[in-house]
Amino acid sequence: MPIYEYECRDCSGEFERLVRCRDIEVTCPHCQSPQVNRLVSLTHYRHADHWMSNVQNGLKKSLEKDQIKAEMKKTALAGV
Repeated sequence: MPIYEYECRDCSGEFERLVRCRDIEVTCPHCQSPQVNRLVSLTHYRHADHWMSNVQNGLKKSLEKDQIKAEMKKTALAGV
């Protein structure tokens, strides 16, 4: 069961809630308002940073392969 962070739209209070599948409505513990927004936790950014470094490494390798292919094509056309 994940723990989510929320911000209340009415009182601007922030809180965390362990959410189960059967929990449909989350209310603010400060003012009991159901008007809450789920926030993005910092752990998501850590995953995004790791993912981004993998994507950048993959793009770098792809660009290197494209350059090698272009050079091979130039060499093949020059030899014809």
